[in-house]
Order: sequence, then C-alpha cells, then structure tokens
Amino acid sequence: MDTGLPCGTETILLVDDEEQIRVATTRILESLGYKILQAATPEQALHLATLSNAHLLLVDVVLPQMSGLTLAHKISAIRPGIHILYFSGYTYLPNTCKSNLRTGKTAKGGFTMTQVKVTGAKLNKALECLLSGNEGAARGIETRSL
Repeated sequence: MDTGLPCGTETILLVDDEEQIRVATTRILESLGYKILQAATPEQALHLATLSNAHLLLVDVVLPQMSGLTLAHKISAIRPGIHILYFSGYTYLPNTCKSNLRTGKTAKGGFTMTQVKVTGAKLNKALECLLSGNEGAARGIETRSL
C-alpha cells in the first residue's frame, strides 16, 4: 500500500493491553514499512526485548501489572539506546504519571504522545524524528500537551 509517506525499515516493539489498539496501530505501522513486534503484557514485552533487536519501544503509559514508564526503564536496561514513544488513550492520567512525563523522569530517549487517535502521518513523523536522534523535532509533533 503506497501511503505517500517515507517508509521506515526499523523494528518497533508495540506494547498495549488492548487488542484493538495493537491491531490498528500494527496495520498503520506495517503500511509504513516498519516491522512490528506486539506484546499485550509487560512480561511479553520484556521477553521480546531480550530476543529482538527492536529499535523503538511504542508503549502505552497505562498497563496492567506495571506502568509503561516502569516497563520502559526495564527495557532500557535490557536494550540500552532503544528509543521510546509513550502514548495513552486516557484523557486523564494520574498526577505522578503526568509529572514524570513532563519532567523527563522517564526512560532515556522517552517522548510522549498522549493521544492514541493520531494520524499515520503524525505518528510516522514522530517515529522518524526519534529514530534519527532528533528528539527535539519529535517533541514538536505532540498531539496533546500533558
């Protein structure tokens, strides 16, 4: 499928406990050329992180068992240098979570896009910026401020 957007070739570890979100996001990202590894739980994500060469972690902030922020820290320890893009479908996040995201108390390389309903073009642009090391440009693509 030709989207008219630049294509990625990297591997993305996608973590979300909601199957519909994982399936829809995977479809979008695969159409952009990315290889997607899906995890429904933090345990699955940790297992995949040890087995794969994922370039980027795309993780829901709110997960069962542990937060996406905690998971990102654990995966960063396993895969130093992995880029991280946090997201959430919640319009309300706990204050401590918002504070950690705002102040950068997230895993190194973390960037926050708080709205799941984002266009493929915006998501692709954020991924391109993060994967190329241009985190400053990625921050300008945020769809919603915390």
